Amino acid sequence: MGRAAASAASTDRAPATVPPRRKPPPGDAQARRRDAVAVINPDQDLRTTVEVTDTLAQGWTCRRKRSIWILDRFWLYPGNGFLNRQGAMEAESNRGVASTGDSATSHTMSVPSALALATRLHRSGEMAVAERIYGRILEAVPDNPDATHFLGVLHHGTGRSEEGLRLIRRAIGLQPDDAGMRNNLGNILNDCGRFEEAVEAYLGAVEIEPRNVDILNNLGVALRTLNRFNDSEVAYRRVIAIDPTYREAHDNLGRLLASRGRFEEAVACHQTALKLEPRNAETRRLLADMHVLRGDRAKAVAIIDDWLKDEPGSVTAHHLRAAISGDDVPTRASDAYVAKLFDAYAPSFDRSLSGLEYRAPDLVATVLEAMAGRPDKGLAILDAGCGTGLCGPLVAEWARSLVGVDLSEGMLAQAAERGCYDTLVHAELTQFLLAHENAYDFVLSADTLCYFGDLAAVLAAARGALTAGGGLIFTLEADAGPRPFVLNPHGRYAHQEDYVRQMLDAAGFTQIGIDHQTLRMQRGDPVQGLVVNARRS
Repeated sequence: MGRAAASAASTDRAPATVPPRRKPPPGDAQARRRDAVAVINPDQDLRTTVEVTDTLAQGWTCRRKRSIWILDRFWLYPGNGFLNRQGAMEAESNRGVASTGDSATSHTMSVPSALALATRLHRSGEMAVAERIYGRILEAVPDNPDATHFLGVLHHGTGRSEEGLRLIRRAIGLQPDDAGMRNNLGNILNDCGRFEEAVEAYLGAVEIEPRNVDILNNLGVALRTLNRFNDSEVAYRRVIAIDPTYREAHDNLGRLLASRGRFEEAVACHQTALKLEPRNAETRRLLADMHVLRGDRAKAVAIIDDWLKDEPGSVTAHHLRAAISGDDVPTRASDAYVAKLFDAYAPSFDRSLSGLEYRAPDLVATVLEAMAGRPDKGLAILDAGCGTGLCGPLVAEWARSLVGVDLSEGMLAQAAERGCYDTLVHAELTQFLLAHENAYDFVLSADTLCYFGDLAAVLAAARGALTAGGGLIFTLEADAGPRPFVLNPHGRYAHQEDYVRQMLDAAGFTQIGIDHQTLRMQRGDPVQGLVVNARRS
């Protein structure tokens, strides 16, 4: 649950955790390379070896590569050689070799070669195999900082963040002058919601590499999350001073300025970002949003129209054009739009809510307590549009069975990490409800139905999915205008209270209750909502 806030939340683009990259600072790159491998000298015979099984070793050859791999905003510096399958560099080839299972025959390879293989498998998603190789490297060389570091990142990526943090801190102890390790420590702390500690990690990295724009950008993200707006602005402006072509910093600064009501300055930031990357969809969306806030919808529509000329199939551009212009407004957001939006937000979604005083899941849980009484683990509950699972821990003590359904696979992956759902399903909500007649004692939905304008079909389906006397609890954004619902420029629908009552009555619900509440803050202003409950007749 908790999906509506995606458009309201900042998306400063602190990187998601994947195998890290490390980049040598200006200066003696070769000296830095020797520091990075620590106990292994690539120019001598590589007598330290790691045993790997036939299926990992066959078809691979080692060769020198004196470049740095770059992936998103994480750093991967895999040592002095890498392994590649003959004639194929794609991760898919790596996956094919690694997934066939261990063979009885074993081979040996050098530690740098084994590390390179492990990081490639890690990046291509073969976590279990990569973890075994990292483990074997550390059996051979217990103080290898790279394997310790990468294994820590892998632990975080597989839901074992505390062990990941322990390993990365150990790697930093082995190699304290490594800015990349400190950067990744900050990223994981950020993902875990430990923002003060993340700032400290980034500051430690900046001390080592004071002109590293990636680290400074991440520092700005963390500072903004802590509402340290002035310090965040300083960090972003420092990035831009060092590298004026760094688009993300211009967009991040624009978001920050907009959140402080400085819309004209924000527009200038996004315009600069668009000049740097004229076809960047996120920058176009942000700039259109700023023009709406300035009251100039015509300019916003013009930006969206340029976007559609370049990407005529963009579901995001089509939806936002309807929302901003008022033309051809759909009765609900398309499945493709919702899935794309929340797959993109999933890695940073919970973090981005931290400064918004987000209340929808708590409001839903409070109503459940009032309707269901003391928790007894006796109810079949559906979390409809579960998102990252923010409602799950709040309602689990009432649930005999807790099911979450969502259109976004990325959000479902985050929900799974909470460990409180019995089942998670990737499906469109109305169709899922229609397929589960009389299945649930309660259907809960926090900030999901704001992607529906016409509520008739989804409410009828929800009634059918409930047992006799079962309860429905959901939130909507409120609108006091004359129309039943409106599609606002940010892409979400708001509903008129009388319309909601009419739709619930028509669907066969009774005991209807609607409470007006603040759902969250958006750019310093409260977002007014409706907290709705009803019973199946």
